[in-house]
Amino acid sequence: DDPFTINANYAPGHDIKPGTVVRFQVRTFGKTDGEETWDFGDGSPRRSTKSDGNVKSLAPDGYAKIEHTYAKPGDYVVTVKNGNATTQLWVPVR
Repeated sequence: DDPFTINANYAPGHDIKPGTVVRFQVRTFGKTDGEETWDFGDGSPRRSTKSDGNVKSLAPDGYAKIEHTYAKPGDYVVTVKNGNATTQLWVPVR
């Protein structure tokens, strides 16, 4: 298998409070099958998205989008996986 990578980010990038809607987006590069599985780090059920695999190089609409809201303050580690590729995001909720 060719190596592939995941790029994920979120907004807003600061001042996230309980109840704030956090908008995440992700793109898997080099892989068009499968989907991204999200673990938001707060015990909520895992969810899935499907990005375009960067078929059209860097197309702005190629990112898959998902929203999540945290109920309590804390430091959350969001884990996104697609096959063997994994990336993590730190989301501080104050």
